[in-house]
Amino acid sequence: METAIWILAADCSRARVFEAGRIDRQLYQLKDFVNRNGGSGLRGQDCSAGGEASSADILPARGSAEPHPARRFARQLAEYLEKARSEQRYDGLYVIAPSRFLGVLRATLPQTVRKLVAEEIDKRVSDSRVEEIEAHVRDKLRLVYR
Repeated sequence: METAIWILAADCSRARVFEAGRIDRQLYQLKDFVNRNGGSGLRGQDCSAGGEASSADILPARGSAEPHPARRFARQLAEYLEKARSEQRYDGLYVIAPSRFLGVLRATLPQTVRKLVAEEIDKRVSDSRVEEIEAHVRDKLRLVYR
């Protein structure tokens, strides 16, 4: 059985899931998530605008019943990745996200998914062209798909 590698390119407002082609190593987009609530209160200061929100902006306040939109978005991504993992749709995962959202993802992903994370890359690329995203994992994929 061949290895299936997925790449998650995410930030507070958008996330895209790609699969690396086993033969051509090109990225094929599988899913595009948009956090319609994530921009409110964060746009212009978070990863969606090139900067980043502080941890206090993203992480829920102590005693708060309602998690921050970025936390809810991370949970949505975690659920998708866990379901796909349980269906054995991928064997390895690269996560590309700005540092603050990367921290939220780390805290949100179930252990079963975290075990499949080959590498985390601190970069905002969710709105980038596929070729730019592919450039961040190209050498790593060459090692996997020799």
